[in-house]
Amino acid sequence: MATLQKIRNRAGLLIIVIGVALLAFIIGDGLRSGRSVVQGDRQTVINVDGKKIGYDVYQERLRQMTEAAEAQGMKLSEEDRIRLNNQLAQEFIQDAAIEKIQEETGIKVTGKEFYALISGNGVMQNRSAQQFFQQMGINANDPKAISDFLSQIDSKNIEKLPNEYQQAYARISQNWSNLTSSIINERIMQKYSAIMARSYTLNDIDKKFLASDVSRSVAVVRTPSTAYTNEEVTVSDADISTFYKDHPQFYKLQAPYKLVDYISLQIRPSQKDFADAQGNMLKAKSELAATNEEETVTRNYNEGFAPKFYLSETEIGMLGLAEPLVSFIKSAEVGAVNTPTLANDRYDLIKLVDKKQGPTTVAAQVIVLDSINAKHIDSLVNTINNGTKTFDEMVATYSIDPETKANNGYLTTHNPQTGIAERNLSHSVVSRSGLDTLFKVTPQRAFVMGEGNNKVIMRVAELGEVGNLYKIAYTQVPAIFSDETYRKAHSKLNNLLTKDNSNFDQMAKEAEAEGLSVSRDVAVAASSETLGSIPSSREVVSWALRGKEGDVNDKIFRCGDDYLVIARIGKAIKGDLVPLSEVKEQIKNQLVAEKRGDLFAKNLASKNITSLEGYATAMQSTIDTLANVTIMPNGQMPAEFAGESFATKVGSISAPFRAQTEVMVVKPLAENKAVTTSSQTRDARLEQMRNGVGQSLGYRSFLSIIKGMKITDNRGNFF
Repeated sequence: MATLQKIRNRAGLLIIVIGVALLAFIIGDGLRSGRSVVQGDRQTVINVDGKKIGYDVYQERLRQMTEAAEAQGMKLSEEDRIRLNNQLAQEFIQDAAIEKIQEETGIKVTGKEFYALISGNGVMQNRSAQQFFQQMGINANDPKAISDFLSQIDSKNIEKLPNEYQQAYARISQNWSNLTSSIINERIMQKYSAIMARSYTLNDIDKKFLASDVSRSVAVVRTPSTAYTNEEVTVSDADISTFYKDHPQFYKLQAPYKLVDYISLQIRPSQKDFADAQGNMLKAKSELAATNEEETVTRNYNEGFAPKFYLSETEIGMLGLAEPLVSFIKSAEVGAVNTPTLANDRYDLIKLVDKKQGPTTVAAQVIVLDSINAKHIDSLVNTINNGTKTFDEMVATYSIDPETKANNGYLTTHNPQTGIAERNLSHSVVSRSGLDTLFKVTPQRAFVMGEGNNKVIMRVAELGEVGNLYKIAYTQVPAIFSDETYRKAHSKLNNLLTKDNSNFDQMAKEAEAEGLSVSRDVAVAASSETLGSIPSSREVVSWALRGKEGDVNDKIFRCGDDYLVIARIGKAIKGDLVPLSEVKEQIKNQLVAEKRGDLFAKNLASKNITSLEGYATAMQSTIDTLANVTIMPNGQMPAEFAGESFATKVGSISAPFRAQTEVMVVKPLAENKAVTTSSQTRDARLEQMRNGVGQSLGYRSFLSIIKGMKITDNRGNFF
């Protein structure tokens, strides 16, 4: 009881103590939550209207895109990787915009509709899906083959496969999943454009112009407004400010950026370096001419290769060699080596190792057997060769490989130019696959290929056309700068940096005096592939995006192989609009051109010139004649040109007028009316034009949605 009484007497103190404890708990929890939120923001790569794309999700998708590009044989440069990064960022932004469209319109794509799109069941088959199936060796016109393929790359089925196959099938499945999203988004946009097409109608005036069968041939004299250098034309700061305020849509800032000043030096080989390169070239030429082991020689030099297989003339053309080298290959004697000249700081050496005529391609079929039927492989081969069963029938009955079975057993390769699967296999393709035998066996005869448990049945279905085949050895001997040349170049910049590292302007002044390149106010953003035109300079961009205004890096950046850079971070540009100070000169130049154009046209009109020849002389220009000019602008000429061409009577000369940043005078020469078309044809053309306008509206509306989104691009913090 005494204890309870003490508690009652000190109730107020107890409440305070409990309150303080609760407050501490709440504050602590809030701080932890705050750290979590901040940490979450720090891991956000892109935020689109509140939808955050975290680093892990973004990086995984970027990895998939990179691997897909490399799987196509691309050797990705630093710039290529940033382009992929920019492409991915746009995909996330566009996905968010499409989601917004779906939320506000209710547009969706059903499962049944999606399957129709990828199989062509009742609708035109999606082109991307068609190409994907062809690349996988699947008959894109066979719905069952498509359905079987999708079942094979289902995650549950992949889990049942042997471990050595799971990774490859999982990659295919992921690629299909990404393509699925793209196909669905494309379909949603088609539906959205259709809605936009139904959101307006053509009035009688629209129809009159759109369906017009009238065109004119028009003579025109034109000259740029800037050719008129009248000093009376002035543009005030007030004019510039007014234009800027009246056209905010031109200067909307989608993402922040920074301005960078930098000093750069491209390292070039010295005279001694060039002399050394010539000596190396002569040595390489001598070694190539004297050896039968060309691969050993080319391996010692830059970008060398000496394949054991033959190349067709088509494949020679695809190597990207200079024309003199291609001509040498086609005309040289076997064993000859060219005498190269220095071009692009390198010598290109070619040896014609061998030359012959023969089939340039082969079409081959294969039957992959299970372990039970593999025991009877010789018997199955005899069944084919004695005519009891055709090869195609045996493929359908016995092959267990879904990709080749769906293609009647044919092996395929992807055309590097079109990406489409082809049956015609060249010497290089079969050689790299270890199938040289295909060019040595008798066509139409089945045979056993492989050893042990890896035997398959193959046959050459047909040989391709006969042509010239070449075996070559190629290598480059570059003229590269020596370590001594590099040290001298680095020392030149290092002397500037160590002497004036706190005063970039002084460094820049001394650099210009020494003939070095100085660039100022170069804009960089998260999407920038390079710093200005400096190759492989993304490291400088990333540093600038993360740093503070005025920072000068305390080291010299080495960009790529041959550029050295000293950089300073300038102004950070943020907000909704690009600052007026950044576009002031651009606006001024535009307004000056327009004012000069108006004044030039006015002065020309006051001269009362009566012929186009007279105008051509006064405008220091020539007379051009354009045919099939219609009232509808075609994008190649300003809209004012089309309007004046039809507002002026045939045979008459228009008054001088400004068309955007040009001054023009037109003279319609003749009016042509097409053969009268039926009302049905005219209506069909109108509907086609109407749909085209609808698609245009859909696209412009989509861009407007994206422009209206609040996008925070934090990629500069990660990449």
